[in-house]
Amino acid sequence: MPDTGKSKVRFRLLGSLQVHRGECAVPVTAAKQRSLIAALLLRANQPVSIDELAQSAWSEDVPRRMVSALRVYVMRLRQVLGEPRLIGTTSTGYVLRLPDQDLDLGRFECLAARGLAASAAGELDTAEASFGQALAEWRGPALADVESEFLHRVEVPQLQERKLDIEAARNDVVLRKGGHRGLIAPLRQLTEQYPFREKIWAQLMLALYRSGRWTEAMDAYGAVRDLLADRLGIDPGQEVESLYSAILSRDPSLDFTAEARDSSTVTTPSQVAPLVPDFVGRAAEADVIGELLVARDTDVAMPVVTLCGPPGVGKTSLAAFVARQLRARFPDGQLFADLRGCSEQAPRPMTRVLAGFLRALGVPPAQVPTEQDEQAAVYRALLDGRQVLVVLDDAASAEQVRPLLPGSPGSAVIVTSRHELRSLIVTNDAHLVPLGVLPPDAALDLLARLLGEDVVAGQLDAVHRLAELCGHLPLALRIAAANLVSGSQLDVESYVRKFRSGNLLDSLAAEGDEVTARASFDLSYAKLPPTVQRTFHMAGLVPGPDFTPEAVAVLMRVPVPLTARNLESLATANFVQRRPGGRYQLHDLLQQYALLRRREQMSADETEATAADLMAESREQSAQTGIGADDIR
Repeated sequence: MPDTGKSKVRFRLLGSLQVHRGECAVPVTAAKQRSLIAALLLRANQPVSIDELAQSAWSEDVPRRMVSALRVYVMRLRQVLGEPRLIGTTSTGYVLRLPDQDLDLGRFECLAARGLAASAAGELDTAEASFGQALAEWRGPALADVESEFLHRVEVPQLQERKLDIEAARNDVVLRKGGHRGLIAPLRQLTEQYPFREKIWAQLMLALYRSGRWTEAMDAYGAVRDLLADRLGIDPGQEVESLYSAILSRDPSLDFTAEARDSSTVTTPSQVAPLVPDFVGRAAEADVIGELLVARDTDVAMPVVTLCGPPGVGKTSLAAFVARQLRARFPDGQLFADLRGCSEQAPRPMTRVLAGFLRALGVPPAQVPTEQDEQAAVYRALLDGRQVLVVLDDAASAEQVRPLLPGSPGSAVIVTSRHELRSLIVTNDAHLVPLGVLPPDAALDLLARLLGEDVVAGQLDAVHRLAELCGHLPLALRIAAANLVSGSQLDVESYVRKFRSGNLLDSLAAEGDEVTARASFDLSYAKLPPTVQRTFHMAGLVPGPDFTPEAVAVLMRVPVPLTARNLESLATANFVQRRPGGRYQLHDLLQQYALLRRREQMSADETEATAADLMAESREQSAQTGIGADDIR
């Protein structure tokens, strides 16, 4: 949370809008100012755009000089509040910065998150108390005296829904504690106020059943069934129907004693990806990662390790291997998410990842918030004081990772990425562990496990050449071994001859399988800017084991500083490796890939030039014949 110094200003909007400085009320009387301050408070600590503020203040009747008018209102608001720095200016609008405890909505969300975390952990007394304190922040309808049609149409209903969700969560806790009799009257009142919320009807049915009022529970089901049919033309949802069936059969699982017995169970997730068979050659890196994750200073800071390397080098496998090694160190479980940063599929939305984590940690699906900020708050509250290892696989950026980081010591995080994610080092003190290709001995060991010890011993020279042609890259080694095993005989020498005579990348494709070396490279290549792609093409032409930015710049006929920047981008994305003395190196397969993409680009350019020539000729003919180019196409 941003540091706002010793601010004495406090705000309340869950009811009438109130502003206090110390013990004194601060009157904000102008209607437009009240709308603006409400809009800023609803997005506290987040930038609010000029357009959003204009809608909040004027709805559809926006004045012609809207920006100037907003500046005046904001200036006056700063004067009224007496602390101008509370409202900051951003590139697109304004932001009101304040700690959560200085706003009733902030306190409500913090307490609600604490209650959901305690409920999932089976700490029912704590959960009930936290939910009660959260709901006590409400003094009436939100923004009751704010005259903003936009806020009442868009924002207030969402706040009300959130309040009802927390009321339902509290009622669940009370039911789990055996307070069903005392809930009947409040639940009847809620069904009258919100007749289409089936969750409340389900809670009323269960409270009545547990209180020995079986007939009334059936009547409650009939009431909601008829209401939904008459007003909406639908049947009750699965929760109500399942509960109705259970009540009809007097299912013992509905009894309070069974619920109380199960309520103390704390969910321990175990989600780490399966370990790749024949995992070899990474003992040193595994030891380094393990030491970083369990270092003694983790009592004060949460360790984050970023495991980066080129496509196919085995980052996910190493992360899974380390996670299994450290099971005892993280007894509260392991969470895993494939973020799809370099995938043919779209990156996973953070709301889905967080929702999955919350369900794995025991939060009932109906109680999982829909907004990312609320999900993150519950997630961090759940992990507070627990020891959980979080593995975030295939991250595209630091921004994709940050919402998924636990907020307190005890837990730890492994991130795998094709990029270095340097900003995580700056902002989250992450430790970068680069992962290269396998050492020659480890590559030979892997092939021995995949092909058999006898095959390797009998064809040792050919196996060595195969490992070299694969550049000791684990993915390439596995594909080559799969091709050999699927053949009629394990003739490594013959396979190497074909391997050498053809296109290496085409050879590294398992028949009938989409997993290929090229496909793995393509996903990362597609994300490179065009100028960086061209630098990569030309780097593949430079002879020798390594090269300088100057050598590539000469080939490209561009300034050296531009080439140096592009090579750094390639190094960050693990397409080239940095060497001492400001030099760079291309992995053998990536050099082949660079040359292949260059040929394809040249072919595409020639095709485009040919098409342009044809179109020009077509236009010239059309001037003579009257037939247009569009007609020819």
